[in-house]
Parts: sequence; C-alpha cells; structure tokens
Amino acid sequence: MAVLFEDSRQQKNQHELKRAHFEREGWQVERTKLFVGDYMLPGGLVSVDTKRDIYEVAQNLKQQHERFRRECVKAMEAGYRLVVLVENEEGVRDLYGLADWVEPESHFIKRYKKSGGKVKRRYTGTSLYKACKTMTERYGVEFQFCSPQDAGARVLSILKGGEHGDRDDA
Repeated sequence: MAVLFEDSRQQKNQHELKRAHFEREGWQVERTKLFVGDYMLPGGLVSVDTKRDIYEVAQNLKQQHERFRRECVKAMEAGYRLVVLVENEEGVRDLYGLADWVEPESHFIKRYKKSGGKVKRRYTGTSLYKACKTMTERYGVEFQFCSPQDAGARVLSILKGGEHGDRDDA
C-alpha cells in the first residue's frame, strides 16, 4: 500500500471525498506536520495545498496575503513545487475561467454582515486572476482548479507528476 502524507493541520472530517478516493486507490494516509501544503508523497518535492473554494483562495490572496506569500517563498527557497488546488462548484477549471468569475451578491452580503460592514467590495475574478499570475511569476506557485468530486484524483495526479500548470483538460 502506497503512503500519502496529509498535513496534521488539515481539519479532520473536512476532506472525506478526497480521503475516500485515496482509500479506493490503495493509498494509506498518514497525518504529519508538512513543511508546506496539505499533501505530499514521502521524499517528494511536490506539495499540494488544497483550498475548499474560490473564497478561501481569495482570502489567502487578499486578507492573508503576507502569510500566504511567506509560505510560497518558503516552498520556492526549499526547492518544492507548490500547487494550490482550488476546489469549486462554480465550474472554474483554470485561471482563465477564474478571470471570468464574479462573486455572487448573496455571498458578498454574507461577508459584509460577518465583517460588521467593513467589507466594501466584491471579489472579482479579474483581480484574483492577476494576483494568482503574480504569485506564479514571483514565487513559482501553481494554481489549478477542479470540482470537489475530482479533488482526490487531482491531488494524486499532481503528486505523481501528471498535472502541470493551469490546464483545463483534466
């Protein structure tokens, strides 16, 4: 049985679709603290950092930019290939699809209320696309997109070297 490392900081019971796929494919998941990202193979130099949706990556790029940038720099300086895999139900499958994405009004209203009125603007796909491209150019981080149902297969494909860049054919 092959071993797949999962970062111990990943929330338990929040990644059941991926876990089920890994088990079906014969992978034993071991939780341990990883240097960067959420998933790695033993001895590998590729790490996949999963995001539950476009909003999580937007928060990383906008509100938590410095922390996210530090992780990208850390991966780059250590010689790791860091792939951010953004799961989403909106049909975004590559960076070009992200450029066309618009935050739904209902989600913006939730963020506005949760922030106590501090949030003033909706996320736009164009600004997220530009931020992703900048992070790729400066720090070598790659952004890929898939449905939650395909995330387990994509993680394994990336880690085994089968997925590169913001392709839309997967």
